[in-house]
Amino acid sequence: MSTIAVFPGTFDPLTYGHWDIIQRAAGVFDTVLVAVAKGQHKTPLLPLEQRLNVIADVAAGYPNIKAQAFDGLLVNFLQLHQATCVIRGLRHTGDVEYEVQLHDTHKQLYPAMETLFLLPAPHYRSISSTFVREVARLGGDIMPFVPPAVKKAVMLELGGQR
Repeated sequence: MSTIAVFPGTFDPLTYGHWDIIQRAAGVFDTVLVAVAKGQHKTPLLPLEQRLNVIADVAAGYPNIKAQAFDGLLVNFLQLHQATCVIRGLRHTGDVEYEVQLHDTHKQLYPAMETLFLLPAPHYRSISSTFVREVARLGGDIMPFVPPAVKKAVMLELGGQR
């Protein structure tokens, strides 16, 4: 039986912290679906298609990693794809309370679901997409925080703003 895990987020943009977790999850599960939220509750820097394309580009050498858009309840996405596990990243202790609440809510809606919490490598824990967007908007070098394809996409998107 194939094991399918879902790593959800807006990935605006994908950081090395995200990528670290995705790669490690891909070593545990047969398939990792990177569920890219449309993000209507936010104002994303990168359009949805661009975020999907960047993840596909970065994951090109990993046949068991796939990026897909999603909208609506995460548990519906899991059920649609017959996934039984959600991957969540924890950067610091401040994330724990929110993530436990999220897990408990999802578990009520989809009892067959499990949540696996992963910590990014220590040198990636302080990276956030918000931080990367701000550094990029202010003209800083985001290369230490994101894969090259991500930097290129962000710089193209900000081309008129810098």
